[in-house]
Amino acid sequence: DTDFSEYGVDSILMMKILNEIETAFGLTVEPTALVNYPNIRLLAAHLQAQVGARGLPAPEKPSVVKEDYSKGAFPTLSKRKRRVKGWGAAPVPSGKVAIIGMSCRLPGSENVEAFWEHLRSGTDLITDTPPERWEAAAYYAASGGADKTYTTKGGFISGAGWFDAQYFGVSDADALGMDPQQRLTLELARALWAHAGYRKEEIQGSATGVYLGAKDNNYVKNHYHLLPEAAYQHTIVNNISNMIAARVSDFYHLTGPSQIIDTACSSSLVAIHQACEDVLLGKVPLAIAGGISLMVDAFSHIGFSQAQVLSREGKSYVFDERAQGFVLGEGGGLVLLKE
Repeated sequence: DTDFSEYGVDSILMMKILNEIETAFGLTVEPTALVNYPNIRLLAAHLQAQVGARGLPAPEKPSVVKEDYSKGAFPTLSKRKRRVKGWGAAPVPSGKVAIIGMSCRLPGSENVEAFWEHLRSGTDLITDTPPERWEAAAYYAASGGADKTYTTKGGFISGAGWFDAQYFGVSDADALGMDPQQRLTLELARALWAHAGYRKEEIQGSATGVYLGAKDNNYVKNHYHLLPEAAYQHTIVNNISNMIAARVSDFYHLTGPSQIIDTACSSSLVAIHQACEDVLLGKVPLAIAGGISLMVDAFSHIGFSQAQVLSREGKSYVFDERAQGFVLGEGGGLVLLKE
């Protein structure tokens, strides 16, 4: 009944154990098996149920796992039977990229699982502007006009300002003065590594690259007068867009490329494309890719209303005669990629 963690089973050894189980039983075991069944008794019962359900014979004699991890071997998660190899091993290009982890914060969705359920159920996640964002009524006019928007609809995430400053080693003053896109991206990176089964110490110093679609916003400009004096020193660093990616690289001590890509609506797509290219070319062993965008004021609503391109009813009818414009939204999403 002793947990595997008590034996020093980390994610590297976990993958090796799963390899051996799969070879011995001829099964495909879910990557989270040792997490969901964290001791020998529970895991054995789970495997017995799977073997019994398929009518498979038990293995004659499972092989013993013997591997030296003292020199920091790193798991490569492309194919389970080759999960562990050293950094110095020459890669054999496969021409394929695997998604081995995901995280997101999207309207009405705190994580990937919640968002998937909304997709399955067809839930409408568009709402009126939350009162904590800005005073929407002050900028609204049904007929539009200068400095006005004819819609208050949008896709908004909850808790956009939440941040575990202590975990990320950020002072309270700096956290208040930091672009919430930087804060949210750090939180998403944390969730991404957890979803992929890595601990911080396992990826520190790796050549992992960070590729994000993002741009800066008016957060500090709008709130500078409210910031404590202690936040002034790092105002620029806390708000320039390139730091959104650099924050992740810095906190996890990643030595690969750290890039912000702004190609308007295609930013995240281009960022993921660039990440895939670098993974396939062997420039990076792993890549964090995705995008982040938060609406911190009514600027976009006003600007796009002036252009008459926003939907008045908060619905986008794509390739439909009912189409009358698009709906502004926000959120962040990351994927962890490897060959």
